[in-house]
Amino acid sequence: MEIVSAREFRASQRKFLMLANNGEDLILKARGLGSFRITPVTSKDSVTNKADLVERLRMALQEVKLMREGKIKELSMSELLDEL
Repeated sequence: MEIVSAREFRASQRKFLMLANNGEDLILKARGLGSFRITPVTSKDSVTNKADLVERLRMALQEVKLMREGKIKELSMSELLDEL
């Protein structure tokens, strides 16, 4: 595990980001702010913002409404999960 100060990180960002990218545990310590773990984002991670999340939820609720009204086929839980 590599523990670096904010100053060290700023001076050698590429070096430390490459370490994290190669699987090394990297902890960034910032005086007054605390400690942070630096990890790469992978394809398994979901990155979204609030506006996207709200829109996706709005669309999902609209689908539920249409299913209840009989306007589109109601799907089982397994069918819904298969669509993911």
